[in-house]
Amino acid sequence: LSEDEVDVLVEVSASGFAGQTMKLIVRDNGALAAEYSVAVDAAHFRRSVTIPIQVHESGFRHIEVSVQAPRADRVAANNSISTLLNVRSQAVKVMHFEAEPRFEVKFVRRALANDSAVSLSSLVRTGDNRYLRLGISAQDELADGFPVTAKELFRYQVLVIGSVNVATFTQQQLDLLQRFVSVRGGSVLFLGGSNAFAEGDWQASTIAPMLPVVLEPAGEPFKVAVRATVTGAGRVHPVTKGLFDGTARTQAITLPELAMVNDIRRIKRGASVLLQGDDGGAAPLVMLAWQRFGAGRVAVMPVRDTWRWRMHADVPVDDQSHQ
Repeated sequence: LSEDEVDVLVEVSASGFAGQTMKLIVRDNGALAAEYSVAVDAAHFRRSVTIPIQVHESGFRHIEVSVQAPRADRVAANNSISTLLNVRSQAVKVMHFEAEPRFEVKFVRRALANDSAVSLSSLVRTGDNRYLRLGISAQDELADGFPVTAKELFRYQVLVIGSVNVATFTQQQLDLLQRFVSVRGGSVLFLGGSNAFAEGDWQASTIAPMLPVVLEPAGEPFKVAVRATVTGAGRVHPVTKGLFDGTARTQAITLPELAMVNDIRRIKRGASVLLQGDDGGAAPLVMLAWQRFGAGRVAVMPVRDTWRWRMHADVPVDDQSHQ
């Protein structure tokens, strides 16, 4: 989206230039966007470099990365690479669905209130066939609850499913949810809660293969308070790296502990864990993980109360971590 920060990931390799410094230059439609210096510390050198740039204008952008190599470089043709970036000005349309009233809805809406890049519609079931709708753009949007047709559901790019028992959905809606990700290319984030994941019988549903985690059958009631820590993947992922840049936060987050009522510890091959928590168990608890599924992506955050990162007494009033 316009005004977003974009990570340009480049792999740099060189042979015969040990001890020298090379400058990487990133251009956006020919204009200088960023510069980055790389120290070549081996005769046969290879390194992945992430360079953040700011994109200001919508439309297709020609992003080129080039390296100013020493004069001794005999092949200059392989010193640049380019790609097209589609920058959109239209806000991402998000739908957040909860089967019960809870604070997450209020604080997610508050966190995104000043973000023009996101259009958030919230749907909260308050009783049988009764719903609270917030942030809707049309009178008929979500009037009958969670969408039952592709035309209704595919207007969104991102879905957030909170504490919702799988029995809340018809099989038609579950099939539609799977198509939303695998065919439409949408993204779904599943949040934790007393009716989420195995506690909501999702492990036996057709949605289970989409999830980046393995759901064990629910056993005894589970509840722990854990402090999130960032994984190696989380330190470089755009979603979480801002929290752990070494200035605002360290690797062990100083934010308050969060409650977890879903005991999830195993991930699938190809999935990536960004946040985890240690409750003394044999394996860490998964606090944020994601994977690709078909044309889209699925993420899980099995946490009940992220709003504590905003409202806990230990969090300074001006702290932006929750946002």
